[in-house]
Amino acid sequence: MQGRAALNRVRVCVYNMEKSEDIEKVLISLYEALKDAGVDFDECSVQIMDEEKGVIESYFITSARVNVEV
Repeated sequence: MQGRAALNRVRVCVYNMEKSEDIEKVLISLYEALKDAGVDFDECSVQIMDEEKGVIESYFITSARVNVEV
């Protein structure tokens, strides 16, 4: 049940994204969700594609911290 609540928090953050800067909230939410759910991980990445610009941005989460640099 704790994993489901954590996943729901991430889902809400993604749904509420309005601009690219909101990715930081999503990454923090994902990091906290993984920790709360007891998921062991070394690295996790999220890619966002801007189809109009043809650009892919990659963001990384490590077990130690969230990196929001592109």
